Amino acid sequence: MLMATLGCLLFCREGPHKKLVWVFGVWAGALLLLFGGGWVLGQLGLAWRDLPGGILAVILIVGWLAINVLTLGSLLPKEMPNLAPVLRWGLKLTLVGCACLSMYVTLTFGGLFAAFSYDNQERVIQYQGQTLVETDEGFLDPDYNYYVYHGPLVRGNESLFGTRMERLLEDE
Repeated sequence: MLMATLGCLLFCREGPHKKLVWVFGVWAGALLLLFGGGWVLGQLGLAWRDLPGGILAVILIVGWLAINVLTLGSLLPKEMPNLAPVLRWGLKLTLVGCACLSMYVTLTFGGLFAAFSYDNQERVIQYQGQTLVETDEGFLDPDYNYYVYHGPLVRGNESLFGTRMERLLEDE
């Protein structure tokens, strides 16, 4: 589907082409920001906090679904008069099948990825004069890790310390 989308971006000029260009641009920007920005932050000793990472993951999932729909909307109405009707319909059915499979995989694995990766509960605390970000990284049992606070978007990427089953400071 990515190859069909890139081909549509380069060669299609009618249908929802303008929308496809915008959606693809936003999707590619979110992809670059999530993974490229994550790599750059890692080199600086930082990591995304949960909210920005979760928002970018949702943009990637919804954007990819929209890209599939817009690519189908741009390519299916094409006449392709140089192809035999059997090849033309075979190509269109293959495109629809790939789009359906891509959307199924995106919804299944993307939803699981978003649900399990960004469900951590973060809170900012003051502990011994230092501002820390507390994250619960456990699956069934709580596993609290504490990172240096660097603002609302990023935190340190190395845990200062962790506690199992109990928080440093309970909610007041």
